[in-house]
Amino acid sequence: MQGALDDSPLVAEVLLDRVLKMSRKPEREAVVLVAHGPESMEDNASWLAVMQRLGGAIQTKGRFSELALATLQDDAPPEIREQATRPMRWLVQELGQTRKVSVVPLFLSRGGIEEKIVQRLEGLSCVFSGETLLPHPKISKWIQKEIQSALTALEGEPL
Repeated sequence: MQGALDDSPLVAEVLLDRVLKMSRKPEREAVVLVAHGPESMEDNASWLAVMQRLGGAIQTKGRFSELALATLQDDAPPEIREQATRPMRWLVQELGQTRKVSVVPLFLSRGGIEEKIVQRLEGLSCVFSGETLLPHPKISKWIQKEIQSALTALEGEPL
């Protein structure tokens, strides 16, 4: 088994590519990175730490004025989903008062959950393309790196 995509620099590059498509003047814009997020608060904190590392790379390389993080916690009970939605809406609303806000999903592929972001941000001023990590050539590059790493680790191992 190899590692997960998590906070791979290639994932940050894909996310940066996605947000730059929506951007005109990054120094005057904010990015809100949104992931699915797990049910438990402890696991959610781990997700947010990974997202922070990805977001830091996006903000630095893209020169965006602000970066914020949110998780949907969509599989959680309704009260937890609502607790996740309120701060996400607040972030987009507050950031949107002084700058353009681009909301970027951190999802591997399309599957319908990206539409839940749109629903939860209804009525707020922001840009959302809905583009996920796939398809993107840098994800193929990550897969190739992982295969090469696994093969290198197997060299000299008995079959």
